[in-house]
Amino acid sequence: MVQESLNDIQNLKVSIIVPAYNAAQKIAFCLDSLFNLDFPAEEREIIVVDNNSTDETKEIVSPYPVKYVFESKRTRGAARNKGISVAKGKYIAFTDSDCIVDKNWLKILFEAVESDDNIAACGGKIVAHKTDNIFERFAEERDMLSQKLAMDSDVNQEIPRVVTANAIFRKDVLEEIGLFDEDLITSEDTELGWRLSFGGYQMKYIPESLVYHLHIRDFKNFFLHQFEYGCASHLVFRKYRYILGPDVSKTKYFLTRIRALWRLTINAFRILQINKGKEKAHLFIENIVQLFFVFGQICMSLKPIKLSNRLDIRRVAPKEIYIKYNGFDLKLNSGVVWFLNNDSLRIFNLKDDLFYRLNETAAEIWQRLIDGQNLSDAINGISEEYESGPEAIREDVIDFINQLRQENILIAA
Repeated sequence: MVQESLNDIQNLKVSIIVPAYNAAQKIAFCLDSLFNLDFPAEEREIIVVDNNSTDETKEIVSPYPVKYVFESKRTRGAARNKGISVAKGKYIAFTDSDCIVDKNWLKILFEAVESDDNIAACGGKIVAHKTDNIFERFAEERDMLSQKLAMDSDVNQEIPRVVTANAIFRKDVLEEIGLFDEDLITSEDTELGWRLSFGGYQMKYIPESLVYHLHIRDFKNFFLHQFEYGCASHLVFRKYRYILGPDVSKTKYFLTRIRALWRLTINAFRILQINKGKEKAHLFIENIVQLFFVFGQICMSLKPIKLSNRLDIRRVAPKEIYIKYNGFDLKLNSGVVWFLNNDSLRIFNLKDDLFYRLNETAAEIWQRLIDGQNLSDAINGISEEYESGPEAIREDVIDFINQLRQENILIAA
């Protein structure tokens, strides 16, 4: 293994972190692909974090020139944080022990995040390495690891997140917003992506950066994974409850999950009566997936857990916005959070459960306003940038501000 002194390379740019738990059967494929990267070896380091494995993971990793560290706390968040704590790079790249990276994976991700100081994280495309098995085909066809849906979805109007099987982060941003939540069984990357978004940081989807994922192939582990997702989903809900669902009591949440579990059980048995081969199988799996997911939520809701870092709405979107407009002083409504992502402005009105995705011009106006420019300066700046008359720009900007007022996003200060 690599000695500590080899990590003190002056040109080191990226630390690649690979969490591993009982990964003896897969991790060699991952490491072989990492050592085949088209990226200067002196500019990257590879850190394998053994998350308390009970198999031969350490013995498999030992011959490789990587930095091996051990983390006894059995959560993915703890493993990722341990890797970050020993990382020397300016950027932190993640992949998983059940992944095989493309030769250009890191080069493409690095160039993307390095090209724009406003981007805090980039994520690439994740595709199945094989689809020989019904569970592999189901995961691929249902886009269960879709980075596009996670980061840049126009269809699913959700808070952007990142799938760490294929991602790169600025290390200083991670240290600023806080590392992965070690209380979460899984979905720690989703929760971190939410904090990035709520903090006003941008993430960008880079489909040219490819990682091949070795999907789960057996019944037991496939559905156990869905149960864990359900458990984590409840913990995230509990952490963000006062932001995403302040009016939902614990009892109401529990009863809602019970009703969902009952409906899913009925649907699963009804699907058994469908006689359409592949469609029948996939519908059945989809319902069982949801069944285990909801069951995980219910089980976790019964467990007394004290979260170490519950998120308060006062920490969301900390950059205040005040606009002087036509004799009025306007400010951002307290029930609204916003973030810029992939050159678009995304606004959530949490009180009314409304989502808005606005174009690049709106994002440009917004960015100038949060940078401290008044409305007149913003208009003049955009006019110069687009080489257009200030009167035409003024009309567009005023119309934009009026729309925000009508939607109750901006209110009187």
